[in-house]
Amino acid sequence: MGALIAGVLILIAMLLQMLGFTGTCTMGASGTFTTGAVLSSLPLGLAVYLTYRASKKDNARGLPMIPASLSVVMLCLTAPAWWSSLRFHTPCGDDYEFYSPELGADDFLFLASYLVFPLLVVLAARPWSIGRLKSR
Repeated sequence: MGALIAGVLILIAMLLQMLGFTGTCTMGASGTFTTGAVLSSLPLGLAVYLTYRASKKDNARGLPMIPASLSVVMLCLTAPAWWSSLRFHTPCGDDYEFYSPELGADDFLFLASYLVFPLLVVLAARPWSIGRLKSR
């Protein structure tokens, strides 16, 4: 049940992260991306916890892979923004690189929410242990 709740939380976080793509990057302002990062951090943090707990149960089967696969979809959908943030220090792209010459606090928050949390959900699902027989 925890894995299904985690999946719903990831869908909510995915919608919140898409807020970043609704605004414009006027003069390199990435406020909508930061808003999406702040609002999606709590659901993603809870999803990491619930996915990890679900993956530790003996009867988990493949359920933890639901939030893990949704996280991979989220990573793919938001890839232009977090890749641009890694390369140009702004999720707005290379056109606005000169507005943000170095990583700031909002960039770290953005990268944590758009990149690190989804990767943690995938790792919390422990995909390498799904289907492995446990000896008792």
